[in-house]
Amino acid sequence: MCDTLYKFKKEFTLFAKNSDREPDEAQYVEYYPHLEFRDKLRATYIEVDHGGEVNSVVISRPYWMWGAEMGVNEKGVAIGNEAIFSKKKRKEKRLLGMDLLRLGLEMGNSAREAADVMSEYLERYGIGGSNSIRTALYYDNSFLIADRNEGYILETEGREHQIQKIEGSGSISNFPRLRKYRLDILYSTMGQGVKRQILTSAGLRKIDEVENAFSLMRSHHSGFTHPRNGSNGDICMHGGYLSRRDQTANSFVVELRDDESVIWSTFSNNPCISIYSPLIFKKGILYGTIPEGKSFWNEKALEHLDLSLSTPKAFNGFQRMNLGIQNDIVARFQPMREDLSKGGIPDQNRMKEFDGFLKDVLSRISDTSKISGRSISMYNLWIRRQAARLHVLEEPKPANQ
Repeated sequence: MCDTLYKFKKEFTLFAKNSDREPDEAQYVEYYPHLEFRDKLRATYIEVDHGGEVNSVVISRPYWMWGAEMGVNEKGVAIGNEAIFSKKKRKEKRLLGMDLLRLGLEMGNSAREAADVMSEYLERYGIGGSNSIRTALYYDNSFLIADRNEGYILETEGREHQIQKIEGSGSISNFPRLRKYRLDILYSTMGQGVKRQILTSAGLRKIDEVENAFSLMRSHHSGFTHPRNGSNGDICMHGGYLSRRDQTANSFVVELRDDESVIWSTFSNNPCISIYSPLIFKKGILYGTIPEGKSFWNEKALEHLDLSLSTPKAFNGFQRMNLGIQNDIVARFQPMREDLSKGGIPDQNRMKEFDGFLKDVLSRISDTSKISGRSISMYNLWIRRQAARLHVLEEPKPANQ
């Protein structure tokens, strides 16, 4: 389950996505520089042709895949992926939708060009194979592809596809918008993608600043007080029992500007109890620090499980504390934004000072997350099982980088 949205504004174009995956599946944010590549590459399951210039990219990748759930390239193209649960189970190992997304970022210099690249690979190689490392999970895909000037929806069904331009703003979730599928009713109904897409569409109308997007991506259903009463209809999804198999593994909010992108990521699961930290991506160079993927994601996932054992009062108190810290981060980042607005690059000393501040803040949050006041419920049994399973398998090394 996932949600992706896009909004064109005079000052910048907004792109945002929550990636919902299995609760114990780590997702890493990674930077790969521009290169010239003239060979085949090994995607998640199969080898494909892949020659010529390769854009530098920042991607958020489930640890065992070559492909990515979301990402941005040096040309200011951002892409997010959604699962569509059709009745057709494409079990033959081909490209995953996440592989198509990464290929679009690496080879597309505009939103439309990325859509065309993805379509070409889709027609040539097809989609297929399990999208889960733990279970057999097969689905088709919908993508939202945006740059500073325009956005597109690309919807796939086997090797067939359809592309539609977005006018002004739009969002996608786990149901088809452009094609008539024979849907898997169980997955499609339980996933509540229609409900979430209605919420993101309504939320888009209220977004004026990037902080509004943070609030939308952290949002839950009315009456939410604690992860144990979460729902598949939540934008910030918390896992639990058989009916809630997924939770938000990472969240991106991106400002696509004329000459650079400002990428805000939680680098961790559960955005409602995470901090969005900024990266500046300008002319293929990344300014800012990506936390070390494996240790940081696992550390935060364990902290968040600990918080989910707390009482609603303690959990909500932690949320309020985080929101205050987030406001401070946004304010302290403003001078770097001003550097960009003047057409320059971020001042290195200022960036170094800001990175030091972020590191200190995240350390203090980790200490605060070890709170007392345990709730008593059957949900705790699920939490403890997840904590026991939270280990990362040895991941395959990306084949072409």
